[in-house]
Amino acid sequence: MSDPVLEASGLTKIFGRRSLTPLSILRGITLKAQPGQAIGLTGPSGVGKTTLLSCLSLIDLPTSGSLRLFGSSTHDLSDRARSELRREKIGFVFQNFQLLEDLPTWLNVCIGQLVGPTPLNRLREQALKLLEVVGMERQVDCAVRQLSGGEKQRLAYTRAVIGSPDLLFADEPTSNLDTTSARFLLNQIEALLESDVCVIMATHDASLLALCDHIYELRDGTLWHRNDSAGTSAICLEE
Repeated sequence: MSDPVLEASGLTKIFGRRSLTPLSILRGITLKAQPGQAIGLTGPSGVGKTTLLSCLSLIDLPTSGSLRLFGSSTHDLSDRARSELRREKIGFVFQNFQLLEDLPTWLNVCIGQLVGPTPLNRLREQALKLLEVVGMERQVDCAVRQLSGGEKQRLAYTRAVIGSPDLLFADEPTSNLDTTSARFLLNQIEALLESDVCVIMATHDASLLALCDHIYELRDGTLWHRNDSAGTSAICLEE
């Protein structure tokens, strides 16, 4: 068996620790994922799914616990090292897209790569090829504010995969999408899984959940495996 892409143990996240009413969102999350696996996270709005994805993807830092990515601990990584790891190996499809509305489509695709060593003209070429793959070759120079919701989601997906990530996070990637756009995204995620990319997504979409090797519900800050009738929390993913 290949080494895990991600290993989280005892992750917690507490907001307002110095206040009189600290808010504990994550309470001892344990999770393991292998290359090519799809992991689904469910749970009601506001339960902490986005917070969990942010901690697992190094966008945010947990309050305590350990996180290993690609076989190495992330505990002592500097801000720069975390950014480099995200740029080189991690993609993220945000629920609200987080696109720069006044910039052209192609620049939104590669903006996360601008701090890397690849020249801008080469990044533009890569962006144009990816936009052609997703059927947006006619919108390469359009400002994002001119795009439809489905086009913005395709753009957000394209930005997430321009660095050929080994690990992709997606936060409700098909919410509020029309059927055609949702089907497109489903097909893209299927292709990533076939290429051994690990995908961890928060979703309630039955079609996406059908792709998942494991489905977890986040309840009261812990993970409950959907197939575990006893409701054991924070199960490791073991094959």
